[in-house]
Amino acid sequence: MKKLLLSTVLLFGLVSFSQEKLAKYNSLYFSKNFDISASKPDAKEEFSYYIDCSSKDSSSKQASLILKNKDVPEFVEFLNSIKETFNKWTITAKENEVTELDKNIDYKKLNYSAAFVYGKWNFDFSVNLTTRYKIINGKYLLIIDSDELQSSSNQYIKSDGFRIVFSSVQEIDELVTGLNINLVTDLYNKKNSQDDLFKK
Repeated sequence: MKKLLLSTVLLFGLVSFSQEKLAKYNSLYFSKNFDISASKPDAKEEFSYYIDCSSKDSSSKQASLILKNKDVPEFVEFLNSIKETFNKWTITAKENEVTELDKNIDYKKLNYSAAFVYGKWNFDFSVNLTTRYKIINGKYLLIIDSDELQSSSNQYIKSDGFRIVFSSVQEIDELVTGLNINLVTDLYNKKNSQDDLFKK
């Protein structure tokens, strides 16, 4: 009962905020750009980032990783760490003419929130991430996978999860750049200034 109540409160907190598109990051593997959005900072300067990802579930076309602003330093540290591994292993693979590989990248447990569409937007407030390095068809890939997602409001609504695939250091850096807090501050300061112009 307490868990259900907590989920309801958290869900209300998430959907009560509208998000504004902030930046994009590219995935050559999926041949598309994915949006990075952010909610409006509250009185305590707290807000959330919504990072669009590729859904692994054919029944759920949209999925997003949700990060509170306080989680961003940890997530950026994670991205920089796996970027270093990606760069090192790619150099090693090329030097040794390795053409096929699928290897997990060990990292401490990361647990965040996620949203996915199944009829409507559903939220999962405990999502684990795993990372692996893969070489396939001459492509060097860094893959971040979520575990299975389950709706906090209905245990029977599930998704296979989401995936982020990078094929270059530049793509990783693009995501890191999109999580810059100054982008959020500038966006909402500009929006507030415009709103002030048209007050009654």
